[in-house]
Amino acid sequence: MLKYSELKAGVSLCGVIKFTEDNCQLKNPTFFIFGENDDIIPLDQVTALEQKLKQQCKTAFEVKIYPGQTHGFVHRKKEDVNPQDKPYIEEARKDMLNWLNRYI
Repeated sequence: MLKYSELKAGVSLCGVIKFTEDNCQLKNPTFFIFGENDDIIPLDQVTALEQKLKQQCKTAFEVKIYPGQTHGFVHRKKEDVNPQDKPYIEEARKDMLNWLNRYI
């Protein structure tokens, strides 16, 4: 979402964009999905990302942290889903589709 202006919108699933200190300019509306218990991307990195976006980004964005979830929770295979995680997975997938439908 930093390079391709021809895209209308995007979703970042449990990933972190490596912004430079002075460049946090998304070219397109972007929805960021993170798990609260991600062992790869700590919440302090998510908080730092959100703060940089609030300060520098001029396009729409949203950062959402799903309670109790781990890295990659949104795209788990059906057989790997714990019953207690299912509502959060469904919510994240619905949020993602709503975001894309809003901008595409």
